[in-house]
Amino acid sequence: MFRARNLLILLVFFVYPCAASATWYLPVFEGGVDPGLQTVFSPSVVYGNPGALALLEGSYAFASYAPNLAYTTVSRDPIDPDTGLPGGPLAFSETSFSSVYHDFLVSGGARFGSVVLALSVFTPNSVDSNASATGPLRYHLIHNRVFNLFVSPAVALRLHRKFMAGFGVGYVFTSIERSFMRDLSLRGESPLGSDAPVEAGGKGDELVRLGVRENSFVFFGGLLWRPRKWISVGLSYKSKVRALDRTNIQAAGLVSVTRWFDNTGWTELTGRAKLLTSFPDVLTAGVLVVMSRRLTLDFMLTWTRWSVLDKEMYRFSGNAFRKVEYSNWDVTFSRAVRMQDTLEPQITALWKWGPRFHISGALRFSPPAVKRQWVSPMQVDGYSVAVQVASTMNVSPSVDVHLAYGVAYMIPWDAGRGFDPYAARQCLDSHIDLVWSEGCIKVNEGEALPAAAGHYSRITHQIGVGVMFKF
Repeated sequence: MFRARNLLILLVFFVYPCAASATWYLPVFEGGVDPGLQTVFSPSVVYGNPGALALLEGSYAFASYAPNLAYTTVSRDPIDPDTGLPGGPLAFSETSFSSVYHDFLVSGGARFGSVVLALSVFTPNSVDSNASATGPLRYHLIHNRVFNLFVSPAVALRLHRKFMAGFGVGYVFTSIERSFMRDLSLRGESPLGSDAPVEAGGKGDELVRLGVRENSFVFFGGLLWRPRKWISVGLSYKSKVRALDRTNIQAAGLVSVTRWFDNTGWTELTGRAKLLTSFPDVLTAGVLVVMSRRLTLDFMLTWTRWSVLDKEMYRFSGNAFRKVEYSNWDVTFSRAVRMQDTLEPQITALWKWGPRFHISGALRFSPPAVKRQWVSPMQVDGYSVAVQVASTMNVSPSVDVHLAYGVAYMIPWDAGRGFDPYAARQCLDSHIDLVWSEGCIKVNEGEALPAAAGHYSRITHQIGVGVMFKF
């Protein structure tokens, strides 16, 4: 009978789509201690491919921690101060910012006859980025923190000695905190006057800070087929994060807007906020081939339906906004995201270096999930290559220790030329005609934001530590 430890007993954490498919979200390899496969038993299969849970013999408990640090550099293109469009005398200095993400996983499971039950608690597809509140990136990013907590029970069955299946449903808690500036001159409301240049800063900006929460769920299932002792085939599907009555995230909470009024000076307006966004579903297939007693190769292909996220919508409400006569486009607006589906190949080599030490090396290529013209400091993405080296040491008959290092390098490129701030002023000239005005249509679609064209680069480092107890 196939046993995980006869192959490698690797702790494998499958890459959740939002973390796997784009450098917009940070983790190099989710979980941080292994490359994430479909065909080997590990604590990750609770959510990665629950069908592989059926390979478990006995019971286990596992915990891991994998901090990530990303370093991003943006060199914005000069703009015209009258239109805000690229190609003018207003130049910007190169700006860098860091992003940190703390990846935790705790899981456990046990076999009961032909049935395996397991539970996993983990924090995937998250990010925490911070940039200067007065720098050239402020209209897209000052602070962006996305946190997701998954609690995912799963069950697996050995339907046949060669065929296994599993299914799970998970509770998801989502928390999003964001801060960014809005250029009042684009809405004709700048205290600096109707002829104020764009991105003038100071009294011409308003600071938006919001914090929203959402409770939702996700379902996932997987199959594992072993036609021969030397080959295994895995297939899994993970749904979008969703509510019972809708397929997107509608996170609700509080918002504050700080701006200058000539009669009151700097004033903070507070109210309620809602943010509409989405996390995609993913389909993954993997094939594992035993090449020799020591060497095993795994080939994996991941399709992520990022195209479900085309734009994010913000809605503010409350008496404070009504008292200062905020118009509809002051409290209801969008931000274009314009994402696209991705197909990611990954190859992993697993080497058994004696009875107590195993090592793996993984190489993954990721195309950009964000379309090139819509890249911005809020969503830095591009063609990237990720590499990971991981090791597993059996320190006692019942304890395995896991260490890993991963790095993801985004190939630098020029991007972000889709935003058209001048369209907001055209919309004003059209008296905010959302039906016929081309400028107003762009405003409604979240395209009339300050320019984001520039040169983008990013590198992310990850260190993973994990321990597994087998009973």
